[in-house]
Amino acid sequence: MMSKKIIKKDFLTYEKLLYVKLTNPISEDEILKKSFEELGLKDDFSYELKYFQDKSFTHVFLCKYEDILDVDYVIPEPLLFEVYFRNDTNSENLALLFKKKYIVLVEYLGCEFQNCKVMPLNTYSKIYDEKLKNTYKNTISIDDTQNLSSFDKFNSNIFYQKLLKKCDRVKINFANKAKINHLKSFSFKILLAFTCGILLALVYPLYLYTQKSFYEKEKIKYENLIKNQDDILEQAKINQKQNQEVEKLQEKNEQKIDLLQKFYANTLCYKDFYNFLKVLNSHQSYIEALYIKNNDFIIKLNKDYDFYDDFKKYHFVLKSKEINDEKITLVFEKSLENLENIFTRLSKREFILTLIMAFVFGFFIIYMSIFEYFEKQMKLSKDELFILQAKYEQKQELISDFKDEKLQSFDNEISLEESKDYQSVLKNIEKNLTKVRFLQIQSHESQDQYFTYYDLRLSFNGDFYFLMQFLQELDPYIKVKNLELVKYENELKITLNLIFTLV
Repeated sequence: MMSKKIIKKDFLTYEKLLYVKLTNPISEDEILKKSFEELGLKDDFSYELKYFQDKSFTHVFLCKYEDILDVDYVIPEPLLFEVYFRNDTNSENLALLFKKKYIVLVEYLGCEFQNCKVMPLNTYSKIYDEKLKNTYKNTISIDDTQNLSSFDKFNSNIFYQKLLKKCDRVKINFANKAKINHLKSFSFKILLAFTCGILLALVYPLYLYTQKSFYEKEKIKYENLIKNQDDILEQAKINQKQNQEVEKLQEKNEQKIDLLQKFYANTLCYKDFYNFLKVLNSHQSYIEALYIKNNDFIIKLNKDYDFYDDFKKYHFVLKSKEINDEKITLVFEKSLENLENIFTRLSKREFILTLIMAFVFGFFIIYMSIFEYFEKQMKLSKDELFILQAKYEQKQELISDFKDEKLQSFDNEISLEESKDYQSVLKNIEKNLTKVRFLQIQSHESQDQYFTYYDLRLSFNGDFYFLMQFLQELDPYIKVKNLELVKYENELKITLNLIFTLV
């Protein structure tokens, strides 16, 4: 019979569910915090959490949002079998859940869930089947398509639906947790209260500032009109013609710049790459592989290292962590520091006081500093504007209805035409790769009305020092889109995606 030990500092994978049993019933506010502490995971807003409580324990199940296919079947199976065994008050019961490569054994005392464990599918034998018969009074098999067991067999698609309809005495609680909902975070509410205070304090000063700015602009406008009214008609015709040409050139250049910005988006920042490697070297981390895709840094290791705090210093945040076959896969993303953990430690009363203080502080710091200044400036600008308007109206009677068009400026030195040769760029890259082994080059190009876009995929065997030297020698317009480093015998198998245009 399976032991009823308390699971702490450990968890077992149960059909993509993480399970932990807390010894004492606790409040809903503490369940989320303690569950992640017990499992040793980072709360990155990617988990759905469900729990249920009995007299002695709190049973918590976590599942990633990406693994949730059907809301009904996210309910842990142990709760469903409690309904099945509800009429057996004191007997020892067992449910066998047959999966593709393993079997989950869920144990009950009467209808109360006790424990569960996992065993490989190929270790189940007739001897073990007979042992289960002698140990448990009632045993059922779920999805036993290979007929390995001799117990009553059920199909989960039909059997679970029947049990769900009978789940009247089982209470499922959902933790108040939304998927990456920053609008409900404490730090956002603090920032919102501070911002509201600032905005409220800025209402009347902002009105004064807009009035002053309006008067200043009008004043400058009338001063220029009074000085230039003698030659305004002739200059307007010249400006009108030149502006049409400038607008066409600017529109064409804006389209080109917009295309280039989209093309070079999400390329590798060398500074982030060097900082990431710096942390790995400082901990002498032995990694199996390194992948960089869309500014996500993915590494594979044989063991874990205590380098997470050092990564945070360079704004690398752990996005996900997976353990498969004793190998660890870590995904880091570039992010800003998160103050959420600080605010979560505040009590409800302290949090409300913090909101009030942030609002009052934001209001008075703005209101007291700029109110009087803008009020005086607005009155002064208003008086000067009235004087200039009177002068302008006297001369305006002598001028025709032509509108003033000021000449727009344009930088003739800007050139976004293709001025380089693709073959020469390719030969220069191949020249820098003469010392590598097993070099493979694949090229792809696409074209629009302005540019030709090139995508080079380079695959070769070399060392890390050579890779750093090669990246430093690349021309500035050649960017790294993706990078992969995988250990191959005594070398590194390096794969690069380079993108560029000949501008």
